[in-house]
Amino acid sequence: RVESSLFPLLGVEPVKGRGFLASEDVPGRPAKVALISNDLWVSRFEEDPDVIGRSLWLDNEVHEVIGVMKPGFEFPEWAKVWVPLGLEPSVHPRESHRFDIVGRLADGVSIEQARREMQTVTGELEALYPETNRGWGVRILPSREKWAPPVIRLALTASLGAALFVKL
Repeated sequence: RVESSLFPLLGVEPVKGRGFLASEDVPGRPAKVALISNDLWVSRFEEDPDVIGRSLWLDNEVHEVIGVMKPGFEFPEWAKVWVPLGLEPSVHPRESHRFDIVGRLADGVSIEQARREMQTVTGELEALYPETNRGWGVRILPSREKWAPPVIRLALTASLGAALFVKL
């Protein structure tokens, strides 16, 4: 489940169909639509060129496929289907600390500046809501640290080192 603004934030669009509309991400009433990974399109839908509009059962509900993401797109790495979040505060109360938040730093803002600002914000929230926010904070990480597993980062670093060695 993701907010309708996630893919534009990441700068990715489906290669077939379309992304989510804000009107499909209504709190408490998310539309029954889904974006699917290229892998799922190939394995489950046998690369059907008419996949847009087909049905997909998720959580005992029928969802309409509205788009297929580009090959290799994995965010997070285990996701094969994305549906609108439709975050409803009454269903996900303040004490529900289970969401990852993705954002982009403004031009000229360093990670350290963002961390300091978020420490201020979390301190204010803890003061306002001590029962639900005491002891909770925010970790700001570059996307490669959060979403790329350590073994992948190590392999990429080793590959880069090997390529540099060969180049020299």
